[in-house]
Amino acid sequence: MIRIGPDTYSKPEKCEKRTYIRCCEEEYVAPDLVKFDRLLAKTIFKPLRYNTNLTSLVLKGHEGFMRVNFTPNIGDEEMKYLCKCLEWNNSITHLDLSSNNISDEGAKLLAGVLRENRQSRLRKINLKQNFIKSAGLTALAESLSTNKNIEVLELGNQFVINTLSKAVTLSADRYEKLLVSLIEDTLDRKRELLSDCNYFHHYLEPIQAEEKVRKQNSVGSFLFYIKQSAPGIMFVCYLTLDDRRQLICVHKVSK
Repeated sequence: MIRIGPDTYSKPEKCEKRTYIRCCEEEYVAPDLVKFDRLLAKTIFKPLRYNTNLTSLVLKGHEGFMRVNFTPNIGDEEMKYLCKCLEWNNSITHLDLSSNNISDEGAKLLAGVLRENRQSRLRKINLKQNFIKSAGLTALAESLSTNKNIEVLELGNQFVINTLSKAVTLSADRYEKLLVSLIEDTLDRKRELLSDCNYFHHYLEPIQAEEKVRKQNSVGSFLFYIKQSAPGIMFVCYLTLDDRRQLICVHKVSK
């Protein structure tokens, strides 16, 4: 595991920003913030190309209290070097790039890696609190049509820079929020389908759903399912009591 990020005290008013590096079991806290520039990116990322041991890479920036002291670690320029290495890497499973200065350009580069590197073992990616807009979100969404390994792709709370005050604020774009919701919800459903959970099933007929939910034999037991005749609609089947206090199954469209 490599982790690079700001080391801070727990109290925001006493926040002291310094570069914190942890590699394997070794830790180092620099006396100040070390600028993560192009040269440092090359130095750190190049060995990752053929590394077969590293499984987690955390390159978080520092959001700061109320985003007043927002300090990113990497941006689109550094993403070029990182993605070149990820094109060949087949050991990293967890990538955390949250609270950085990554825009559509960097997101598209990463989407290209997810689309082209068939040997990639990436499972979880955190891109929260960056500057990714609709073009980058769309590219990431499209990459999921060919990449079958991604289980978690966190994209919430994207930032924008206020043109007048230059302050970093949360994006309020409704279309971008919808894209984020669609991507994250789709992967949630995928994990549920592939897991052994007993409350979500793929194609079932209502009678089959009732048989499964009745095995749980308690009020409030439920499961979600999809019908072959209506693949775009999710249904919920649950157990409740009728007027005679008898267990009955109820089917409704899940909203």
